Amino acid sequence: MKNYIAYILIILLIIPIVLAGSGRTIDLDFSKEPKYVVIMLDNDRVKFNALDGEHTVILHKIKDTNTGKTAELEIYPYYQNLKEGGVEYVTLDNKANTLKIDLDKNGVHDLKISLVQIKDNKALLVFEQINEKYINKLTGRVLNPQPKKFYENNNFIIAGIIGLIILIIIIILILKNRKK
Repeated sequence: MKNYIAYILIILLIIPIVLAGSGRTIDLDFSKEPKYVVIMLDNDRVKFNALDGEHTVILHKIKDTNTGKTAELEIYPYYQNLKEGGVEYVTLDNKANTLKIDLDKNGVHDLKISLVQIKDNKALLVFEQINEKYINKLTGRVLNPQPKKFYENNNFIIAGIIGLIILIIIIILILKNRKK
């Protein structure tokens, strides 16, 4: 009986230690609100469903650097299938305080994360669902544009007309040769 009590006490002592390092989970529902303001500590996570999948953003660590405090984020798009989604590591600070993410890699930003401030080892973050095409700053072109259908391409139409003219000329020549 004493062994059972000892095991129970050990488990009761270990559980709070394990849970202390894991942080809390905050669920966001962008179908109800397009923007959320969240105060996060180290290892806190934000979970939300969007684009037919569950996504997670973890505040890995708040650090003091030479330029000030920074917030290191881990972004897990499509968290249930890590092999497909992978993980992105991002640092937000006073200079780079806004991040736009394309969760499904279709050329449209889906989520905007903004760092408002870091105070007392707490980060104030704003999560906002957006729908914004992004443009290459060097060329001014939209990245990952939607491909055109083959018949929408002007070159295809011109090639079709030229091919049709050549076909008509060949038919006319064959018919002239048969009459002779």
